Amino acid sequence: MSSINVRPATNADLDTLLLFEQGVIAAERPFDPTIREGAINYYDLRYMLSAPEIRLMVAELDGVLIGSGYARIEKGRHYLKHTHHAYLGFMYVVPEHRGKGINRLIIDALTNWAVTQNIYELRLDVYYDNHPAITAYEKAGFVKHLIEMRMGLAVPAAPPVAARPRSQPAETSQAASSAPRPSLKGMSPLLLVKDMERSIDFYTGTMDFAVQFRYEEFYAGIGRDGHSIHLKQAVPLAGEEYRRQNEHVDILFSVTGIADLYNRILTAPVDVVQPLREMPYGREFYVADLDGYIIAFCEDQTRMSSS
Repeated sequence: MSSINVRPATNADLDTLLLFEQGVIAAERPFDPTIREGAINYYDLRYMLSAPEIRLMVAELDGVLIGSGYARIEKGRHYLKHTHHAYLGFMYVVPEHRGKGINRLIIDALTNWAVTQNIYELRLDVYYDNHPAITAYEKAGFVKHLIEMRMGLAVPAAPPVAARPRSQPAETSQAASSAPRPSLKGMSPLLLVKDMERSIDFYTGTMDFAVQFRYEEFYAGIGRDGHSIHLKQAVPLAGEEYRRQNEHVDILFSVTGIADLYNRILTAPVDVVQPLREMPYGREFYVADLDGYIIAFCEDQTRMSSS
């Protein structure tokens, strides 16, 4: 009888891994109403195949890939006993081979790799209602630790605005010309970083910046002398499609009168990447310029509180 081989993934596996990724997304959609409709991607697989902090493993049977999973070394929060942990994700087994212990083999291989990296804490996320997955992870030694809760709020619909010819001035009436003009209060570049804590330490320790806010673990603002930089922990960009799917922005403007600005922009031919929406830190929307750079407009960023 053929045996299952678990090994590190290679570039030759990329096409199959992309199919596995869509399998993961399809399996998780019923559990998560917040996943955007249409074609999306979760991972930057090309980067993951070579990233030193990630081990991407595959399981194969008779030379055919039947499962996958990765471990990514992440910095723990400063108040925890462990300084780093390995986060496990992309756990996938093709339907016809489920229930055969393949997921456990992949977890064992990732665990062994983590130990070689002097990592002795494993973490993963699983949807609360995904009972088969929870049972499988418990059999592998994981225990329930934390429940993440969410509440969706209604986003006020922007009033419809009639389109205008591109050559026509945006404000043709006396009433329109007398209306308060939305104001851009500041502009911040957004930098992708591999390790948020180390990046913050660099800017605050070496460059004498101060932390202005933290949003969860993956986003922060730093600044000095009236200037600010936003940091986002993420893998490097892999083209315009990845940028749109993962909502990375290149420039961020802080604005007042964001609804008016949004309505004004809609009167021109513009590529709206993200319509106006309400977020925990205020309303925002994204547009793309002619070269594909994504520009975000966000209000009330001072509502982000450090934690």
